[in-house]
Amino acid sequence: MPSTPSEPIHVLIVDDDAGSRLLMRRALERSGFIVSEAADGMAAVAAVESGDCNAVLMDVEMPSMNGYDACRAIRAREGGAHLPIMMVTGRDDVASINQSYQAGATDFLAKPINWNLLGHRVQYLVRGGRLVQELEEIQGRQRAMLDALPDLLLVVDSHGRIVDRLGFTDNHPFLAAGTRCELKISDLVEGDAARDIEHALDDCRVRNERTEVEFECVRQGMERRFETRIVPYDRGRLLLVLRDVTERHRAANRIRELAFFDPLTQLPNRQYLLQLLEEARREATTTGERFAVLRINLDQFKRINDSIGHGAGDALLQAVALRLGTFLKLESDGAVTMPLARLAGDEFAVAIRHLQSDSDVTKAINNIRAAFASPYLIRHRDFFVTCTIGIAIFPDHGSFGDELLRTAGLALHEAKTSGGNRGVIYSEHMRARSVERLELETELRRALEQNELFLAYQPQIEVATGRIASVEALVRWRHPTRGIVPPDEFIPVAEESGLIVQLSDQVMRQALKQISEWWQAGCRDLRVAVNVSGAQFEAPGFPDWVFAHLDEAGLPGSCLELEITESLLMADEAAAALAVRAVRELGVHVAIDDFGTGYSSLAYLKHFPIEALKIDRSFVADLGRDSNDAAICAAIIAMGRQLGLKIVAEGVETQEQLQFLATHGCTLAQGFFIARPVEAAEMATMLKIGSPQAALLPPAKSLDVPLADYEAAALLKVR
Repeated sequence: MPSTPSEPIHVLIVDDDAGSRLLMRRALERSGFIVSEAADGMAAVAAVESGDCNAVLMDVEMPSMNGYDACRAIRAREGGAHLPIMMVTGRDDVASINQSYQAGATDFLAKPINWNLLGHRVQYLVRGGRLVQELEEIQGRQRAMLDALPDLLLVVDSHGRIVDRLGFTDNHPFLAAGTRCELKISDLVEGDAARDIEHALDDCRVRNERTEVEFECVRQGMERRFETRIVPYDRGRLLLVLRDVTERHRAANRIRELAFFDPLTQLPNRQYLLQLLEEARREATTTGERFAVLRINLDQFKRINDSIGHGAGDALLQAVALRLGTFLKLESDGAVTMPLARLAGDEFAVAIRHLQSDSDVTKAINNIRAAFASPYLIRHRDFFVTCTIGIAIFPDHGSFGDELLRTAGLALHEAKTSGGNRGVIYSEHMRARSVERLELETELRRALEQNELFLAYQPQIEVATGRIASVEALVRWRHPTRGIVPPDEFIPVAEESGLIVQLSDQVMRQALKQISEWWQAGCRDLRVAVNVSGAQFEAPGFPDWVFAHLDEAGLPGSCLELEITESLLMADEAAAALAVRAVRELGVHVAIDDFGTGYSSLAYLKHFPIEALKIDRSFVADLGRDSNDAAICAAIIAMGRQLGLKIVAEGVETQEQLQFLATHGCTLAQGFFIARPVEAAEMATMLKIGSPQAALLPPAKSLDVPLADYEAAALLKVR
């Protein structure tokens, strides 16, 4: 075992002559060594195996096993490779010296021995052995470190030939099996990679500093990427450190895909589109050309998604992306379509560069709409889809990509507001309208917090008696500076911003609180009608929401009527039917609002436990002037009576209209002719709280007359 400098050195003397051993022992012990002896080679090998010495003085000529054989045997043993062994012999010829070194001796000592110098010779023998051993250990650690690294280290000469390989050379993906060191490294790759490596080698030699290069090559049928660092090594040679970065490169590409591409459609996302638009902006700024940004939104996608499921909705988005990409490649002369991008949800975007005229935009819009002309086959079902397009043009409508997307979005919103399924180019008034809507949304949030909203009530009278049967609660906004804000201005803003849910809560709470007061005052036959928003009706737990408000007010369901539009009921017919049945079980009345403007089908009326139909005011307004509206109203009344439903006509403004409704058997009516919406205090006066209620109007005269020919024909069409 090796000893540390503070430990005494243990020397094994091997000689068959006892006198020689004695003389050597005394000389070494005087120098401070610990000495042990062996009389022949076999005993020396056994002593070394026991690990009891730091150096060996070995005589050559011995019986049983001579010094050469013993030296070889020790070197072959574990731990014997670096043990200092000095051969001691009377021979001093060159052949004997060479034979000693060939046997593995560390040094050679010829007889006669200078006893005064023996201790110094052994001291230096041991020191040299320790240095050799330490150097071997250092090299071993370095080899282990190199082997642990995933890098391949190649040494190349001035001609680019591989002269040495270090580190992880076995099974390294860069080296093919049996690669010879004499090959030039550029011979191991092809094409651009070979040229890049040669250039990097020359650059490192000229600049005498580290150079880096990345290249790709095919290994075992797979394209791999290598990162190479080249540094000056020694004697004009260079050291190349090659690392396989294939997986890292793939991971970086995957991260880039996640950062810049939509995972569902594999289209560029908003972030990547902005980069493309910035490139287009720079070029257009230099050339003076124009380009257009088009935002494409699918119409009624939420209804499709909710009705057929999100999986099928995703499949539809993928199909739309594929078809849109194909149709957008039908380029105009000169105009170039940039890659289609998916912004979010059901919205896509594309830019058209090098516009020659406005007709290029028109052609792009036509190509987009052509992509929706035929149905999409999703899960063995055909779906017809339409789209709405908003267009902004550089530099007229924005100087940067995000500004163009915003102005195109304003144009898209304008097109959606006007019914959708069309394309609209941005104009400046849209910006002002957008700012106004944003300000209105901010003020509406404050209004909800500060209770600026209040309810007005419009009576619904029994046409036959003129008595008030119910009141409709209508929300109003008393703005501190604008005065009364019409509901058709702030209700759409509330729906778009999501404030409609909070607003619906306030309306329901106020309406039930007020009807509770009127009930307590004696109007126990009165009920209040409340309009239901789409966000509230489609939210999970809608029946529970209604029950919670009734429970809070301490009222039965019979005091409340919910007015639900046809479009809400038909968005998801099965879910809507369950919700309506659930609120009907609470005793709540349900009426279909704006009947006649939507589906108006007897088929779906059979699925919903409703009690009343409200004829839309657009049909009532022209009664007496338009025979078609008269026919529709008469048909709706007749249909409702046959189904056992109450019929409510809204927007009654003349005696003639009321008389027509009475003549055909309409149940209830409301409108300005009867009474305008008023606040609760004035409504209490109309209800004659505390006194027997009289009719608000004298009963309209009802005539039992048959349907006119045009009315009967209209009824047959509705059926």
